[in-house]
Amino acid sequence: MSIASGEFEFDWADTCDADYTEQVFDGDEEKHLREKVEAVFWRVVSSIEPHFEVVVKDGYERKYISETGRRLMDLVNKVSGLLRCSELASRYEVDPILKIFIECTRLYDDTYQELLRSGKPSVRQLVTLGGDVVEMMRADCRAWGIDNLKKRMNKGFYQRRESLHSYIDSLFDRHAKLLFVRVDLHYRKGHFVGREDFFSEDLARVKSDWDTLYLELKNDFISNLVGHVAKIEYGVLKGFHVHVLLVLDGSKRRADVRIADMIGRYWSDRVTLGVGYYFNCNGKKAEYRYLGIGAIHRSQEEQRGYLYNFTLEYLAKSDIIISWLCPRERTCFRGWIRRSA
Repeated sequence: MSIASGEFEFDWADTCDADYTEQVFDGDEEKHLREKVEAVFWRVVSSIEPHFEVVVKDGYERKYISETGRRLMDLVNKVSGLLRCSELASRYEVDPILKIFIECTRLYDDTYQELLRSGKPSVRQLVTLGGDVVEMMRADCRAWGIDNLKKRMNKGFYQRRESLHSYIDSLFDRHAKLLFVRVDLHYRKGHFVGREDFFSEDLARVKSDWDTLYLELKNDFISNLVGHVAKIEYGVLKGFHVHVLLVLDGSKRRADVRIADMIGRYWSDRVTLGVGYYFNCNGKKAEYRYLGIGAIHRSQEEQRGYLYNFTLEYLAKSDIIISWLCPRERTCFRGWIRRSA
């Protein structure tokens, strides 16, 4: 692949939506690739407009490109460059959205290079090529069942959100004050990344590690634990990780930052034997605009709102990679609601 960014920008920059101003990529490009590709992907497949059209202006044919079309072409160009590294390609292809996007990028590259060999592509050729990318993306989304997968994920999200709200409500009914401790449990870089053939085995290992940690928490490691929520995710850069929310009796426990550190160190040193590391969310409470962790009294409606609308909202979301590769695996866990005696 030998597309030069200058040629690409020149070919596609004739006419775009007037309100297109935001840069698609910042300096930390790879980190934000997944979220930007997903946003454009769903804009394309959920719309019916062509995004690429031929218009006549001042007696000449020119390209009209929607904002979504321009973002799409910017990302195709970026992915084209990243595909030159085979490691990145194999890592990204465990993600169904990125996998489709990569296939569309390869189609674009092949066709565009062929056009270049015949000279400068015409307006109609470029518009047709842009339309072909859009149609391939929509066709693959339907053929691979990604649209149905998203519907199932949305349904699961609403069910889990309702379940988590009811669960936390029940804990507040029993305890006037609760202490919420958030810690993210990770594995070192390169561990469990880019191993599609062993994905289910790796997921089983992560679930086993979480079970080991939770049994220690419940039985010996920490007192006054009254509830928990945990969600396993897979990121194309981070690999597997576990988001954990522990709920303690706030009338008996404080020092949430220290508790999160204790849990994280146990994960790193004892459960994963040095392969894991952690992030202490409670240690960064001052950076949260809507703080839904730490000590919360049942009467603090605003803080409870942040807990439900931000912390629990995120924990209820499905992971598309795991949902795609292991659709029957359970990856969200919470404690049981105890019935009153």
